[in-house]
Amino acid sequence: MSLNTTKRAGLPLHLTPYLIASLILVFLLETMFVIYLPLKRCAQGIALPGDITWVIPSTPETMIATGFSLVPYAIGVVALGCYFKNRTKGSFLFISCGLILLACNELIIKRLPGISQSRPQASCLLTNGNPSSHSLLCTGYWLLGILECIFGRNIVGSLREKSYFLIGWSFLLVPVPYCRVILQDHSPSQAGLGSLLGVVLALFIYFLFNRHDQKMRGRD
Repeated sequence: MSLNTTKRAGLPLHLTPYLIASLILVFLLETMFVIYLPLKRCAQGIALPGDITWVIPSTPETMIATGFSLVPYAIGVVALGCYFKNRTKGSFLFISCGLILLACNELIIKRLPGISQSRPQASCLLTNGNPSSHSLLCTGYWLLGILECIFGRNIVGSLREKSYFLIGWSFLLVPVPYCRVILQDHSPSQAGLGSLLGVVLALFIYFLFNRHDQKMRGRD
């Protein structure tokens, strides 16, 4: 089944309930992991699947930071659902970009000489922490959403709708790098490098994606 590149799509404001539901679902799954699985513990708390430290005892600040750390997974769930339902260009872009960003960071960037770096000592995670994959994914998703909202050919919506989307999208994704520092899963430099690379790589992916799209439109 081919991608639907002709149907014009409105701004994904109607996806807000699904994104919230996905966040709740992922949060509940992580809670079940804490209760039922023998997860690694440290002085800071518990190491959750998805490279997140559940701080014990928790404070409102750490609980909020944990919730924001789940955002990239929730976006991935919603993008997959949209792709299997409508197979639009936008959902394919987000899925592809997420996979490419994650693969580049985990398989290439983190293995480069001089880049590999341990996480802060308080973190329950023992994996390589530089650069932050959460920060990289979220800033990449953030930039893709901004670019699609402003320049996307298949996006329709009033100026007010676009403003609401940009504000909500930024509120959801921009705090993630700072939240990773709050949980002490990354140092400020690790989160900062991940954020910078996310912007650069997402911009490159968006350029290639649109160049390919223009070629396909030209053939039609």
